[in-house]
This record gives sequence, structure tokens and C-alpha cells, in this order.
Amino acid sequence: MNIIGLTGPTGSGKDTVARVLCETQGFVPAAFADVIRAAVSSVFGLDSSYFFDRAKKEAIVIRIGKSPRELMQSAGDWLRDLDPDMLLILLQPRITRLLKASKDLHINGIVISDVRRDNEARYVRDMGEIWHIHRTTMAHTGLASNTRLHSTEAGVEWKTGDRLIHNAGSIDDLYDNVNAVFTLEETSCQTTS
Repeated sequence: MNIIGLTGPTGSGKDTVARVLCETQGFVPAAFADVIRAAVSSVFGLDSSYFFDRAKKEAIVIRIGKSPRELMQSAGDWLRDLDPDMLLILLQPRITRLLKASKDLHINGIVISDVRRDNEARYVRDMGEIWHIHRTTMAHTGLASNTRLHSTEAGVEWKTGDRLIHNAGSIDDLYDNVNAVFTLEETSCQTTS
């Protein structure tokens, strides 16, 4: 089973690439931030739109004085202060369940859409591969001016075996770039068989 971890700056297209893999290649999504999102949602009474709608994610929630992104960053920092591997520890049971159920559920792979730290990248590389999402222009991403200040927003270090996915055009172009990876792999397997 394929396990792919996505990394790149905020707004580079990681969530879109994850959606492509789920819609066209039979992957299921997972994220290190799932537990953070659930906790922040529960504590502050924020529905899912505050985490998946870019404008809401960046906007200050008046009664709290912070944006959902800032709340999640603070919660993630707190968890990593407890243990640098805490997000890996919390995600592992879901990955284990998905791996065990993959044949019964016809799962072709797992895509982890938010690899933000080098320890998270090592965890993914031990099971699969890292895709670095590179967006040529970051204009019109709707990001707040302070978004890039947090240490988790830059992506991880490139290592041998990692893959680069260019996001330089339309969403359709990105779909084509992602699906081309699997077309190339299928062609490669057929010529070596």
C-alpha cells in the first residue's frame, strides 16, 4: 500500500493534492492535525468550516481573539512541548487501522496531507514517500500576512527519494500532474515485467 506524505508552504496545494489522490487513486486521507482540529473545534465550539474554508481559517474569531489557524498552531506547539513525537503517537492508531482494513475497504493508499516537521517526514518515509508541493506563485492564496511566521508553515527538508509536484497552473493541471505520477509508475512496471 502506498503511503504519501505531503509537505510544502501554506497555500501550496497540499489539500488539493490530497483530494486528487482520494478522488482518482483510491487513497484515504489522514492528517497529523486531525486530533488538533477536533480538540480546537470542541473547546471553542467551531464547526469544520473554520478549518477547511481558507477565509474562515485565517480570520480572527472575535470572541476568542485568534484565528483558527493560530489556535491550531498553539495547540500543536503545546502537544509537541509534551513530546516532540506526540502528533505521530496520536496518528499511529488510525494508520494501523487503515493498513489492517485496506484490502477489505479497497484502499490503495493513505495520504497524510500535513507533514510539517522533519520527525513527521521520517515517520512517513519509513512507510512510504514524501511529496513536496511547489507552487510557483503564492499570489491570491488568501493567506493572512502573519501566516508564514509560524515554524510549521514552510515544509520539510528535501531528502533523496522525495518527489516534487509542481503546482503552476490550474486545478486541472494539478490533477494531471498528480495522476501522471501513477501513469508513469504503471508504465515503468509494465516495461520491467
